[in-house]
Amino acid sequence: MWHFRKSSYEDTIAESKLGEFFSGEPSEAIIREAFQNSLDAVKDQSEPVRISITFGTNDPSEFPVAYEEVYKHWGALGAKYSSDSPSDYMLIEDFNTKGLEGPVDKEETPHGSLYSFWWEEGRSKKKTGSGGSHGVGKSTLSSASQINTFMALSIREHEPESEILVGYSILPPHEVENIEYLGYARFGNKFSRGPEDRTVIYPYLGSQPKQAPMLTDFRAHAKLKRVNEPGLSIFIPRIRSEIERSSMILSIIRNFFFPIIRENLEVEIWDDQIDDCLAINKSSIFAIAEQEFEGNSDRDQVLALLRVALEASKIASQTGFFFTKADFEFSSDTGLSAEAFSETSINKMWEEYEAGTVVALRLEIPMKLSVGGTKLGYVDLYAKKSDEQNTKTYRAFRGNILIGREKCRASQPFETLILDIFNDGDGNELSEYMKYSEDPGHTEWKSSALRRSEGRYASTEYWQRHLVQKLGGSFISMLSGTDEKEQINNFADDIFYVEHQLPPEQNGLPKGKKGKKKGPEKPEIPDIPPPSPQIFSIRRDGEGRATVFGTDNLSEALQKAPDHAISAKLWAANIIFGKSKSNWKKAHHEADFDFRIDGMVHANNANVTNLNANELTFEINDPDFEIELYGFDPNRDVHIDVKKVREAGDDLS
Repeated sequence: MWHFRKSSYEDTIAESKLGEFFSGEPSEAIIREAFQNSLDAVKDQSEPVRISITFGTNDPSEFPVAYEEVYKHWGALGAKYSSDSPSDYMLIEDFNTKGLEGPVDKEETPHGSLYSFWWEEGRSKKKTGSGGSHGVGKSTLSSASQINTFMALSIREHEPESEILVGYSILPPHEVENIEYLGYARFGNKFSRGPEDRTVIYPYLGSQPKQAPMLTDFRAHAKLKRVNEPGLSIFIPRIRSEIERSSMILSIIRNFFFPIIRENLEVEIWDDQIDDCLAINKSSIFAIAEQEFEGNSDRDQVLALLRVALEASKIASQTGFFFTKADFEFSSDTGLSAEAFSETSINKMWEEYEAGTVVALRLEIPMKLSVGGTKLGYVDLYAKKSDEQNTKTYRAFRGNILIGREKCRASQPFETLILDIFNDGDGNELSEYMKYSEDPGHTEWKSSALRRSEGRYASTEYWQRHLVQKLGGSFISMLSGTDEKEQINNFADDIFYVEHQLPPEQNGLPKGKKGKKKGPEKPEIPDIPPPSPQIFSIRRDGEGRATVFGTDNLSEALQKAPDHAISAKLWAANIIFGKSKSNWKKAHHEADFDFRIDGMVHANNANVTNLNANELTFEINDPDFEIELYGFDPNRDVHIDVKKVREAGDDLS
């Protein structure tokens, strides 16, 4: 049955910020979340993960326990659903995976993937070796449903005899029969235990005779293809109309073409109405892309990516990479340049690049561990020259995850560039390092990998992220045979160059024209002191997030500051439409957001010395700092201000 959580003031403050609903293209959001979870749980590295996606229609009255209570609560919100009407659904099943592991009781430790998938809210518990760091999880899966609900059945690798059935629903806060509810609900078996009659919810267990019929009925209703293979089956009822087969195919190819071509992933898309299956694998992906992207604006770009990825797969299988010189090692003072390679290698790279061949590098990046010793991480780069000046297609992968918003810093033209921090059977320490700097949707690398690494790396190891993000631009600059800085300067010169000489400036205006009276040739300009340089900048990252970081002036300010350290204070508050902004700092209410809640503030190279509900103070001595703020309402305008503390003890209220 469904168990909705009743509301209290403390719960509202703690949970009102949880559950980030997807924005943008919904098919992309749902497949990124589901596929990443599946690829993270691979059972046998030598075999691809197979994901089956089914679109179909079923009758809610055949399995009313999944719908009736949810419909009742939606009715309190003014939405009317009936079990008498058919329901379009989507079913996502993975194979060659481990399923949801760990204890079924959330109070038992150590927690496993079952706890993260079903119980954890708003923060990540993924451990060392996991592919993801912290995705948007349950909120994305539930948001794919018109009734914000999904259910899941899992067979666990280490307990194959014990199937489990869970469900999760996220509704807005509401009231039913004079009882207030947060909107969060779990589908499970509820009972009381202990002398205090504490309420606990367990998944439905197939190993329990009284509970087994619930799983049998669910299997029939969701039309599972899973028989007894370990893995996870996610059932999304009343699927949103914009999530359909054709958009799903495009999103799969755009986001997962590389693991498909590397044969880490195979996808089947079923249409139960006509019993048709489309198989997307290494041998079929190019032909499918040619057909499905017909008439699409990014068709040529996608096909170019696939060609380079297919060539990259061949290069990797033959270890056809270029490597740096034996005595070269990356450090905080070194980047990628021609000096890192032998003269023979760099000449060969130039020759192949000019000929239009895919040029491939494999680089080793060292990372010092906090417990002592150094581990090497690996990254591959694949580049192809462009015959056109306006084509630049860059994709960055960590493991099998596309970091979709990462940009290449290259100023020179190129056709296609792929950066791949690959995972293999032995793992990859660079992948482990970089995962800690990903945002919740795995869309970009934003802050130091030290931020959430729980002290895994030495405090000096913050430069590797910057190096990785600059590798693409450095590689293209090197292959182009030009210095990137010089090219940027030349580009600026071209912008401001005036081809014809202007006539000398004349006093007054030509005869017959009205205008100002004739004045001196060079009027005196009053000596106005320049404004103080801004040392802080604020970036709005969307989805209720913002980042504070230093401008180019911060390094100079730190050099001039006593002890080369600066103290600053930050305020934030939602702006209420129609209200005066003069006292905006005092307009904050703790129900809006609260920095004191664990996970709302993440500081990198900054020491947060004081936290209040909507303000904080911090100290920095490193220009490369970031303070990330989470938990704002993405649908409201929030104003953020940060200022340097001029003197110790200043009143900044």
